[in-house]
Amino acid sequence: MTSIKKCKYNKCQKNFTFKHPSKIYCSRVCNTKDWYENNFEYISKLKKEYKEKNKNFWKKYHSEYFQKNKEKISIQMKEYYEQNKEKIKFKNRMYTKIYHQLNKEKRNAQIEEWRLNNLELRRLYESNRRAKKLKATPKWADMEKIKNIYLNCPKGFEVDHIIPLQGKTVSGLHVENNLQYLTKSENCSKGNKVIL
Repeated sequence: MTSIKKCKYNKCQKNFTFKHPSKIYCSRVCNTKDWYENNFEYISKLKKEYKEKNKNFWKKYHSEYFQKNKEKISIQMKEYYEQNKEKIKFKNRMYTKIYHQLNKEKRNAQIEEWRLNNLELRRLYESNRRAKKLKATPKWADMEKIKNIYLNCPKGFEVDHIIPLQGKTVSGLHVENNLQYLTKSENCSKGNKVIL
């Protein structure tokens, strides 16, 4: 005699017919999934222990495998990158953004430390920037308007060149029409790109 029962696995709960009264899952798959989910912590603990015990073996194994299949792996990685370029760039930007948000104080301390330890480099970068600005400033530029743009910059914003002074494809001029206000994060992410 067959009866109808509900599968014990929470994510399935299908009705199924059974001949044997002790059967509580509709299939072996549901049985395995339910067992795995109920023993997840125990399994993950075992996996960690196994990894710790066999750390050196797997390290050696992976390095040997990589050495043997270097060309194959590099081709696969290049293909994957070409197919998922935008996805990878977006992920990297998001990870960087999240990391900076979570480690704001640490990042600020690192930047400040670098600034203090590299005063000569900072002076060099700033003098290069000033020189490029001077070269990019034509005689007909209205210096009073440029000065006002910098003085009236709202709090939390920076003055940015719409067409950068050191662009890869095109370089702009240091004139009032080429200036705009951007937030610090927008300005950093824009870099030397032209966004119109």
